[in-house]
Amino acid sequence: MKTKLIINEAQLKSLSNFILEDTNHCNVVKSIEKDLKGNYRKAIETYRDGNDYNQRKCFEIIFDGQLISPDKLLEYFKLKYNYGEMFLKQIINDWCDSKINNGILSKNVGLYEWQVDIKNKIKIKLREVYGGFDTYLEGAYEECLTENIYTSTVDDKKKWVTYNQVILELKHTLKDMLRVKELQYKLTESENPDNTCIEVLSGLDNMTPELDRLYHKIKNF
Repeated sequence: MKTKLIINEAQLKSLSNFILEDTNHCNVVKSIEKDLKGNYRKAIETYRDGNDYNQRKCFEIIFDGQLISPDKLLEYFKLKYNYGEMFLKQIINDWCDSKINNGILSKNVGLYEWQVDIKNKIKIKLREVYGGFDTYLEGAYEECLTENIYTSTVDDKKKWVTYNQVILELKHTLKDMLRVKELQYKLTESENPDNTCIEVLSGLDNMTPELDRLYHKIKNF
């Protein structure tokens, strides 16, 4: 008897856990960034070191004008917020250097010390359902998919999970690696992934019920 791997909402649900975690991570960063902007100003402190005068980064407390060092601010935030030291330190450093981009830090640090890098967690989950991204094209697609799941809006994250469901169905059910490669290449390069998926699916001679469902789902995006 032929065994058929059904690609359904299970993969979407599994990856959605990471989407929600990522969204929560961004919201926490934005909240603490708002605290920093509302209560501190970035400043440069001149200090004497022997016969030399040097400068170092610090923060001015808006309320009373006093200066506080990054280390002292970190100690205060560790008492104020129930998050890991590495996470709080990264927020302070990135805010000081203007490197926070819409809730995303310059370095992926989990809310707590035990958390694994979010992008790596996404890649692990993707490989569980796809297999190894061994070729250059697969590697480029994996990076593109991971980046979009990590950095996009919640709605766009869900779209990219759906595009990947199409690839999973093509690979595991139809075993059409030519179409898999075509779609991976086009999604990596495309500025309109909705149209890309619809175009590839429209060219299929054998549309499975799952691909038909995904086709109409993408048409309604």
